[in-house]
Amino acid sequence: MARWLFLLGGMIVWLVHFLGAYGVASAADVITGQADAAGAVWGVGLLTLACAGADVALLALALPRARSAADGLDRFLAGGAALGAGLSLLAVVWQGLPVLTAK
Repeated sequence: MARWLFLLGGMIVWLVHFLGAYGVASAADVITGQADAAGAVWGVGLLTLACAGADVALLALALPRARSAADGLDRFLAGGAALGAGLSLLAVVWQGLPVLTAK
């Protein structure tokens, strides 16, 4: 089970960010009538920074494992985890870019 969580860690972070960002914006829209209310912008911004940090941590964990693994399966799993974390980092930053560049 730990191998699966390691392999899918980046995609899990991306899922959390996706659901969290749209959940915060939807809640702000229902409560205030504006999806870009100040609280929602701060919430999504903090969520984006936290998820990007989690992706960087996963990359920092997976890349050395991929380089030093003696077993082919371990190398494959670590490489897959690094690829997933890299794609997740790209997606999280892309989704959070409007909030991070807001006035």
